[in-house]
Amino acid sequence: MLININHGPPTNIPQLRWNYTIASLFFLGLVVCAIILGVFSVLSDTGSSDILENTAFILFVASGFAFVYFTEKLLEFRKPGPKRKVAEQGRYLVVMEYDALVSHVQQKEGEKSEKTAKA
Repeated sequence: MLININHGPPTNIPQLRWNYTIASLFFLGLVVCAIILGVFSVLSDTGSSDILENTAFILFVASGFAFVYFTEKLLEFRKPGPKRKVAEQGRYLVVMEYDALVSHVQQKEGEKSEKTAKA
């Protein structure tokens, strides 16, 4: 998600955070199910234990990667500190908004140093 600091803060931040939270919890549940299926396939003596073990492994790896992906996305919505301009919306500034502010300030400082170097 791109943050433009020249416009007002986005209003869908709580909805995005909720979506990533739900996705993370869903894939965490799939990881737990894969572990349970794997333990069951190892402990049971059915003829299809190899198929169950492979299925559990594939489900564990795929859902594990998806869980990590959505959890990393969710980390962009951490609360870095006290309220700032977005306090009008009744929420905290999230990390990706803070990172956009920092990059904007660094860009402006770079432009200012280039102007002083030319003068």
